[in-house]
Amino acid sequence: MRRFKSGEITANVNKYLSAGSTDKSTAPIESLESADDLPSRDLSWHLCYSWFREHPQPLEHREAACYQLAFYLASWGMFRGSSNLLQWNARDFIPVIEVINEHNTAMRNMGLLELEEKWEPLNHAYWDLVEVFKRSNKAHQTLVTKVLLGVWGIFPAIDTWARAGWKRIADESGIQHGHGGYSSFTKHSARSIHSLYELNQPEIDHLALQHPVFGFDGKPNSHAMPPARIVDMFLYTYGGG
Repeated sequence: MRRFKSGEITANVNKYLSAGSTDKSTAPIESLESADDLPSRDLSWHLCYSWFREHPQPLEHREAACYQLAFYLASWGMFRGSSNLLQWNARDFIPVIEVINEHNTAMRNMGLLELEEKWEPLNHAYWDLVEVFKRSNKAHQTLVTKVLLGVWGIFPAIDTWARAGWKRIADESGIQHGHGGYSSFTKHSARSIHSLYELNQPEIDHLALQHPVFGFDGKPNSHAMPPARIVDMFLYTYGGG
C-alpha cells in the first residue's frame, strides 16, 4: 500500500463526479449544491444511505425499507439479466431488512480504522446477508458489499472496477498477490482498506467533509459523508471506471 501524492485522490473523485457536475468552472466536489449536480446513479446511493440513517429500526418501516434497498440495488446494476433478483418482488427483501435490523446497532457507526478490530461482527453481518440473498443466485461480494455501502457506508463495493483499482495499486506498490488483497471479502481486504485510509486519511477526510449527503428533497442533509464512499469513488475511477 502507498501514500498517494497530494491531490491525486481528489482528482479521481472529481473525475467520478464530473458526469453530473453542472458547473464546469470549478472542481465538481466544490460545486455540489443540489442533487442535480450528481451523476444520477450516484444519487441512488445518497437516497438509500440517508433513508437508513434516518430509520435506525428499519423493520418498523419494512415496506419502505424494501423499496429503498431494492431501487438502490437496481440502480447500481444488481438487477441485470444474469441475476435472479429480476424475479424478486418487494416482499422478498423482508428477510434482508430483518438481517439489516439485527446488525444495525453494531454496523451503522463503524469507521474504516475499525474494520480489522471489529472484523468478527462485520464478517457475521456479511455472511448473514449472503445467506438471505441465496435465492438471488447473485449472493457474492459485489451484491453484499453494495448493501454494506448503501445501508451503512462502511465498506467500499467489491466490483470489477474496484478490483482493477486495487490491482493497479498493488502493481504500483510492488505487491505480488493479484489485486492487492481486494479480490474478495476477507480480513485481508479489510486490512487493505484500513491501510489505504490510514496512509491517506487527511485527504480522504477532507473530501468527506466537502461532499454533502443529499436527501430526497434534493438538498444537503445533516448526514456526514462516510469515508468508505470516498474510497469507493476513488477505486472506481482509479480502476478505469
